[in-house]
Amino acid sequence: MADSRQESVSTVKWSGDVLADSALRCKEDLLKAFASSDRVLLDLSACTQIDVAAIQLIVASYFEASKTGKRFSVVEPVPAEIGQALELAGLDLRNLESGGGM
Repeated sequence: MADSRQESVSTVKWSGDVLADSALRCKEDLLKAFASSDRVLLDLSACTQIDVAAIQLIVASYFEASKTGKRFSVVEPVPAEIGQALELAGLDLRNLESGGGM
């Protein structure tokens, strides 16, 4: 018998500079989304800058989703500068979804 339950989805939107000083707030937003949803989407379209703390949160979200059986992905489009920072960190957004590869 197929499961007819709808997947719950939360979108977390980061904007402006997402740096170490805002990482705690961003982490809390992601944790709330994971607690209430089956799938978490991260929207970086309004980001102007990210640092290693933000990149670590993205990687941690990927592993949290994998560990808990949930889904996580970054929504496209991503600003070019943000995409370049993620690429330099070794993240491939085309495959950065729980169940995919990094």
